[in-house]
Amino acid sequence: MQLVIDYLQNLNLGENERYIVGITGPPGSGKSFIAEKIKTALNDVAKTRYVEILHMDGFHMSDQELKKNNLFEIKGCPETFKKNDFLNKLQELNFVKDQIVMAPTFNRQKEKVQEDNLTIEPNHSLIIVEGNYLLLQDDVWSQVAHFINEIWYIDVDLVTIIPRLLARHEAKELGSDWAQNKVDNTDIPNAKLIDSTKHLANKILLWENSDLYIK
Repeated sequence: MQLVIDYLQNLNLGENERYIVGITGPPGSGKSFIAEKIKTALNDVAKTRYVEILHMDGFHMSDQELKKNNLFEIKGCPETFKKNDFLNKLQELNFVKDQIVMAPTFNRQKEKVQEDNLTIEPNHSLIIVEGNYLLLQDDVWSQVAHFINEIWYIDVDLVTIIPRLLARHEAKELGSDWAQNKVDNTDIPNAKLIDSTKHLANKILLWENSDLYIK
């Protein structure tokens, strides 16, 4: 992880400059975990809050919308996100640097979006955007990378992520059969789709001996 921290510390961002780093990878690869670790480490070293995280999960459609459009069973797939809102927020972060920008977050325990729950301030010069579909080339998703300075891909295999995903879904107490079905019919197809975009990443992140390295 220290190599990743050092790389970002050496960006030497100037006044009124904002740099956006994307972290992508399959579900269960550790995107949120890594983003939070980076944010904490860099802010602690700098003794100021200059790093903030935009989570793509904040742009989930509501359960009501998903049910209305017969998408609830595949929640988490690309078509279940408000992709235009996500793209617009990235554009806003690029072009509105002298004002506060509000953004949604996602409560994973309640499986609900919390609107305007994140405050991104002018002093937040490094923004980490984490999400599954930053490199997807379909439709509106293909424009996302134009508003991110560089995108990193966390390279993990299915053997690693499946137990994590099962544990995540089983924590919702909807039954082991439901959890297995969610992994088989949503997470694994998504992971394979996301893996097909790996070659478009600027950098590959690898876990080795419980540490994170840049390939």
